[in-house]
Amino acid sequence: MKLAIGQINSTVGALRDNAQRILEAVGRASAAGARLVVFPEMALTGYPPRDLLNVTGFLHEADLTLQELVGSIPPGVAVVLGTVRTARPRTGGRRLIDAAVAFERGTILAEVPKTLLPTYDVFDESRYFEPADDQVSRVVTIDGVRCGLTVCEDLWNDRLLWGEQRLYGRDPIAEVVEEGVDVILNLSASPYALGKLGLRERIVSNAASRWQRPVVYAAAVGANDALIFDGGSLTARADGKFVDVGPLFEESLRIVDLDGEPVTPPRIDPMDELSRALVLGLSDYARKTGMRGAIIGLSGGIDSALVACLAYLAFGPKQVLGVAMPSRFSSDHSIADARALAENLGIEFDVVPIEPAHAAYEQMLTPKLDLLGTRPADDVTFENVQARIRGGILMAMSNRTGRLLLTTGNKS
Repeated sequence: MKLAIGQINSTVGALRDNAQRILEAVGRASAAGARLVVFPEMALTGYPPRDLLNVTGFLHEADLTLQELVGSIPPGVAVVLGTVRTARPRTGGRRLIDAAVAFERGTILAEVPKTLLPTYDVFDESRYFEPADDQVSRVVTIDGVRCGLTVCEDLWNDRLLWGEQRLYGRDPIAEVVEEGVDVILNLSASPYALGKLGLRERIVSNAASRWQRPVVYAAAVGANDALIFDGGSLTARADGKFVDVGPLFEESLRIVDLDGEPVTPPRIDPMDELSRALVLGLSDYARKTGMRGAIIGLSGGIDSALVACLAYLAFGPKQVLGVAMPSRFSSDHSIADARALAENLGIEFDVVPIEPAHAAYEQMLTPKLDLLGTRPADDVTFENVQARIRGGILMAMSNRTGRLLLTTGNKS
C-alpha cells in the first residue's frame, strides 16, 4: 500500500483553513498514487486547543468541518487525521476524546481515542479528555492492511525503553500489536525542545524493531502561541531502520515505501536547530495573530543584534523596524553601532531620544525617592528607569504599526 504523510502547519481554532490544508495535501497525495494519507494529532483543530474545548460552538463547528471534509475526499484514497470528538457517555468521565479518525468514500471507518493523556510540563490533557479504555479497538483495515491507530504519547511508554522512568501502567503499542496489525500509525504533536530529535528517532526505531512492525510517525510542524512543533516525521520499517525522514521546521508531503531502502536521519548543528526553531516561532506567532512584521529596540549591543538577525530571518528586512532610544547614559558608539546593524541587515531604522521623558521622570520621582532614604553612591535607579521609558515607546509604535514587539533579553 502506497502511503503518504501530510506534515502540515495547523492553526489552533482555524478549522476551515486547516481543513483546506488537509484537502490540498490529500489531492497531491492522491495524484501521486497514495492509497492512505496520515496527518498529525489534532491536525483539524490545531494543537493545543485548550479552553476552546469548553466552547460548545467550537466543538459543533469542528464536527461539522470534519463531516464536510469526509465528504470531500476524492475516491480511492483514505485519510487518518487527528481531531476532537465527543466521548461515549460514561459516568464520571470527560465528554471529549483526542481522536485519530480514519475515513474514506464519505464514511468514517474508525474513531480511536488517545490512551495516554500527558499532564506535565506544557500538557494538561486529562483536564479535557477521556482516555481510551481497554475495550477499544485501535485497528482499521484498508485494502486488507490492518493499521493500528495511536496518538502521540501512546508511543512514549515502552517498558523496556523507559524502565523505572515509565509514567503509565499501560503500553498502547503493545496492546495494538496484540490486536494483530500490519503497520503502526502514530499521529503526533510533540513540542520542540533542543536535543529532542534523537530521542524521537530512538522511540520510533525501538517500537518498530521490538514489535517487528513498520511505524509511521506523522509529526506536526509550526508554532501555536508558546509551543513550537518541529516536524521531522519518521517512517521505520519492521527492522527499525528508517526509510523516510521528513524535513524540520517546514511543511511537507512525503510519499513513503514501508519496505524501502534505509536512510540515515540527517544531523543538524544545535545552533542551526535553535535558530530555525526561533525563526519559525516568531513568524508563525505573527502570522497567526495578524501582526505585520516586528519592531525592536536597538542598543548597539549583542542581545539586540541577535534578536534583529532572527527577526530579519523570520520576516524579511522590509518588515522589521529597529529603534534606537538614546539618553544621557548612552555612548556615541551605541547609536552608531545600532545604525550600522540596521544598514547591514537592510531593515528600517529610527531614533527616538528619551532624554525629555527621562528628565520628567527624574523631576517627578526625586522628591518622593528622597523621602525613602539617602541616595547611595552606587544608585542606579534613574539609569534603570530608561528601560521602562523605552518599553512604553516601543509598545506605542507597535500598537500604531501592527508590528510584533520583540524584547531583547533572555527568554523574551
